[in-house]
Amino acid sequence: MEVNLQIDKTDKELGRGLAELEKEYPSLFTSEGMPVTFIQSPEIAEGFDMAFSDGQITVNYARRNDAFRALGRIMSMTEPVNLQERPDFDWLGTMLDVSRNAVPKVETVKFLLIRLALMGINSLMLYTEDTYEIPGEPFFGYLRGAYTQSELRQIDDFADILGIEVVPCIQTLGHLGQILRWPAYDDIKDIDEVLLTGNDRTYELLDKMITVAATCFRSRRIHIGMDEAHGQGLGAYLKLNGYRNSFTVFQEHLLRVREICRRHGLQPIIWSDMYFRLGSRTNDYYDEEAVIPQAVLDEFPGDVSLVYWDYCHTDPEFYKKMLAEHRRFDCNLIAAPAVWTCLRFWPAYTRSFVTGGACIEACRDQGIRQLLITCWGDDGGECDLRAILPGVLYLSETAWCGSADKGTLEKAFKAICGGNIDAWLKAEQVDLPPGTDAGEGATNIGRCLLFQDPMLSAVDPWVEDMDLREYYSDLAAELLEAAASEGDSLLRLPALAARVLVDKCHLRRDLRTAYLSGNESFIREAVEVVLPWLREAVRDMWRCHRSIWLESNKPFGLEVLEQRYGGLLIRLESLESRLLDWLEGRVESLPELETAQLAGAFITEPNGLPLLFYDRISTSSRICK
Repeated sequence: MEVNLQIDKTDKELGRGLAELEKEYPSLFTSEGMPVTFIQSPEIAEGFDMAFSDGQITVNYARRNDAFRALGRIMSMTEPVNLQERPDFDWLGTMLDVSRNAVPKVETVKFLLIRLALMGINSLMLYTEDTYEIPGEPFFGYLRGAYTQSELRQIDDFADILGIEVVPCIQTLGHLGQILRWPAYDDIKDIDEVLLTGNDRTYELLDKMITVAATCFRSRRIHIGMDEAHGQGLGAYLKLNGYRNSFTVFQEHLLRVREICRRHGLQPIIWSDMYFRLGSRTNDYYDEEAVIPQAVLDEFPGDVSLVYWDYCHTDPEFYKKMLAEHRRFDCNLIAAPAVWTCLRFWPAYTRSFVTGGACIEACRDQGIRQLLITCWGDDGGECDLRAILPGVLYLSETAWCGSADKGTLEKAFKAICGGNIDAWLKAEQVDLPPGTDAGEGATNIGRCLLFQDPMLSAVDPWVEDMDLREYYSDLAAELLEAAASEGDSLLRLPALAARVLVDKCHLRRDLRTAYLSGNESFIREAVEVVLPWLREAVRDMWRCHRSIWLESNKPFGLEVLEQRYGGLLIRLESLESRLLDWLEGRVESLPELETAQLAGAFITEPNGLPLLFYDRISTSSRICK
């Protein structure tokens, strides 16, 4: 059905949120539409009851966010029905990484909040390492687009009218390399990205950080991070204090940060991996042989919540085992799957569905009622956060209903996000050559082929026996058509990536074959036709990506992205010059093309393809500090 609704926007509980929805969906609310009445019911603990009778819909709901979930359902219907939904998760959050260069504008966060509310999400975390301002700490978030306190309050206020709790999410031990790079913090640096624990100046800074969280957000919860603090206690700390047991050093720090949180009336949450890593001989979070001493378990503060994050496993039984190990801590547990947005231009949706679905199934079986859908931006934040929406929709549907029916997803994505979900899902195939199992491993092979050096191309052995030109040509045509017909600017990015890959995917392999066989005509065509066209295709992709970035994010961090495109363009130009020098006899040989590639240079995913950071893709040489 074409949905037009009459809703009382003066409703005390929902009115302000409905007014914002009307701005976003102006054709949805009309005076001639189907009447919808929302009634907050004390008889319902969670979820909603929807009844259709006499041409109108009545929704009895428990919490504000339940009402907006119901509205999302109404928007997605082909015809009105009676419906009852009770969530298996009473806390269903989404975490946005806003610290990997891309800091989304407040308007972008509001855009996402509206859609998350309609999907049934009731909590948001903004993962901020240093991307928020702290009075008296000018180097905190310096030149990084840090959020002001006013901006954080705007986000919190807007989320509140939609029934969404914004939980501050910071780091208080590791992942702080962006501030520790500045001399102003040399005295509180332990090693690399890790703070020096046991130092009073460290806790003075942490108090300032936590004060911002306490004053800018309504929530009395705070995620204080403390994950992946590799080498903690083994740098400056070791020199000052000698060797001490790593569990002891970690737990002493946790207790001091917990005390700061308690002074501010906040309940802390931490990632759980360091306990398992410290108990593992291989520093592996998922080491089933890891041993956490009983004394450590006994001393763990029960008022600190643990987040078990797992983005990789596909078997629900593994999640059940890990959840059972977490229960030994006797505290509140939160499980965190992911929408795979890191190290790529476009999300790996299928991988997210398979791993997230397994996590949710295990949580439901084990009675875990708190779920956090993470969306990371590792390696530069190249993937626009708006692209998470199909992934969050799938996982929220699975969390609410036990499964995510394809027809329901199509209707909901069209109604809530205004897009064609099939086209968005198709776009992940930029990283999925024919025959690749999309659920086994989160390869970013398309990004690798795009950004690898055109003369050295260390990733070539993984596609040596493939012929991907026709594949990428067909994919580019299909995605460009979908982007044009849908008016979808985001979808143009993977489409243009596929178009670049038509001539980039086997460029070095074919040039090397021609060079070694003395095929000068092939080399000359590359110089005169292929490389000039390829450079222009890269420029088109850069222009598109730049436009998307500036529409969605603050301008800071764009320089990293543009340096990558610029480096690729210069290397393509240099390749053309080198080939021309050889053709015209100015050089006798091209050692870059004579060097054979080695298989086994990179660890691969279970599907046999690599997942690489930009520095490994772009060069095998040392990038000097």
